Amino acid sequence: MTANSWVSIANQLSSVLSAGLSAIFIFFGNVSIGLVLSLVLYVLSYLLITRLSTETKAGKNVDVTSLVTKDTNKFLVGMKIIRKNFLISVIVPVALVTNFCFWTVWLLMPKLSIDVFSGFTYMYNSIDLSFTVGSILGAFAVNVKHKGKKTFTARNFPYFLLLQGLMILLIGLFSLQNSEVFGIVGVVISWLGYGICNSVGSILYFSTVQLSVPSNHIGMVIGAILTIFSLANPIAAITSAPLSHITTTPIIIFSLGTVMMLASVPVFFKKSGCN
Repeated sequence: MTANSWVSIANQLSSVLSAGLSAIFIFFGNVSIGLVLSLVLYVLSYLLITRLSTETKAGKNVDVTSLVTKDTNKFLVGMKIIRKNFLISVIVPVALVTNFCFWTVWLLMPKLSIDVFSGFTYMYNSIDLSFTVGSILGAFAVNVKHKGKKTFTARNFPYFLLLQGLMILLIGLFSLQNSEVFGIVGVVISWLGYGICNSVGSILYFSTVQLSVPSNHIGMVIGAILTIFSLANPIAAITSAPLSHITTTPIIIFSLGTVMMLASVPVFFKKSGCN
């Protein structure tokens, strides 16, 4: 769990830096600098990755077909383990729904910033920054101990999943406020809360998964879970635009928050393995 927390903190710190830099570029009205910097960082990342040692010896021909087949078999093995593990099989469909709701809401944030909070130029950057800071705080919170024991355990996971839905619901409610200042503060604080709950919940879940499967299967199971979760993003990208034409953005966000809260209910049952 501690290792997962530090990995999460490192990822979120990079997000904070990127959000801060993007705000600076926007402030000075020179977005092209950000694009050039991104290109430089991508090239640097590529060069660093190429320096990593691999299991394949230099000069040895690699059979791409066999590699794909091997990876596919690993994915299928991971799926079989997921199906047999109550902890994973019950929560995966729930997490798929909540991830879909989150990505739909996140993709609607630029529209919300323009339609509802157009008077505050840096609204989207504030949202991005508050969510990232919340994620960092959540990663630190997981490591907090009380009387020598971890404060948060797998038993707390359902509550953090429910709270994620509540935070999204509050974002929708605050967006409906007539007072722009009150709405801005409420949305930013809600994203901060969502970041905390999401970070703690994710670390608790994946740490519990790692402990519930054989060590030699952890990679296959985590890979299969992340592959399933990744489906939520493109689906959200496809549906977010049509949804925005049905009703106002705050109503959509409020509705998705309600769906997230309802989706978390099955996790409270003992068969999920979290209680």
